[in-house]
Amino acid sequence: AAEDLTELQAGSYALMDARYRRVRPELENALFVLATVLHADGPRAVLDVGVKGCGGEFGPPELAGLALQPEGRRLSEEHFLVGGLSAGLREGQKLRLVPGHGCTTCNLYDRLHLVDGEEVLEVWPIEASGWRR
Repeated sequence: AAEDLTELQAGSYALMDARYRRVRPELENALFVLATVLHADGPRAVLDVGVKGCGGEFGPPELAGLALQPEGRRLSEEHFLVGGLSAGLREGQKLRLVPGHGCTTCNLYDRLHLVDGEEVLEVWPIEASGWRR
């Protein structure tokens, strides 16, 4: 019953990271990390976001907009290596990544940008993110 609840974690569910998406596939993701392709070679690419920019404890991020994720996705500290792409990518291309775990990803940033297409609607501070101040 509602009176038995003492805590609520609404953020993860509202933003839908890749792990929650597997639980509730009818809901859309709203949390993304923007990455840039640094190197592309046929079915392989190297992106500029690693575990220092996208929490990886629940697995690597997913590439937004792909129903079937390519195999060979691997995070290092600074890079995301993707293999098995059916369509080639080009250097400089921007991609949206869906973090495997939103909580530890958001903690890496000071701000969250709310966007609609290409337009930034608002910028929200992420309070106490990493306690870097």
